[in-house]
Amino acid sequence: MPSTFAEEIFNVWIHLSVKINDEYCDFKELPPALLAQQGPIGPARPKEQRKEITAGHRLLVLFKSD
Repeated sequence: MPSTFAEEIFNVWIHLSVKINDEYCDFKELPPALLAQQGPIGPARPKEQRKEITAGHRLLVLFKSD
């Protein structure tokens, strides 16, 4: 049965998706030894010491003189 180019692309995509899923299904999480070495998840929260912003942006205007 002849197939279109889109069907061929879809079949290749499905084949690769299944292959990758089968090969890497055991590696979706780190082993416990590596998980123990990891720090907390996400960026660190800032300390309670907060600084107040006292100055804003400065606008520099240059005039062209003839």
